[in-house]
Amino acid sequence: MSEVPVRVWRMPVNGGFVYVSYPTDNVGYSLFSCLACGKIYAASVANEVYIGPPIASVIASGACTACGAPMASSLRAYPDSYLSREGGIEKFVRPDLIPDAEHSEVVDLESLY
Repeated sequence: MSEVPVRVWRMPVNGGFVYVSYPTDNVGYSLFSCLACGKIYAASVANEVYIGPPIASVIASGACTACGAPMASSLRAYPDSYLSREGGIEKFVRPDLIPDAEHSEVVDLESLY
């Protein structure tokens, strides 16, 4: 898997932060996280819609590149579910309002495609 640049916003949570992306229509990236180790992955919405395979197929047959956990049992939509600093599974509700672009940053994340 290769890395891709993804525009994200840092949202504060419990003394740390989570990355939030806002894919729209068929543009941008959906984020996923391994709940065994916390590694964050990006999935191109356009790849899933136009090229495939469906993200569920990618997840069903993959393993986390950081810890080796089967993605089928450990990968979840991020930051909806994420591994906290303390090792627990936390939930986050992404704000509906997209913050100003000037508050965003671009990070390199491993691509699921």
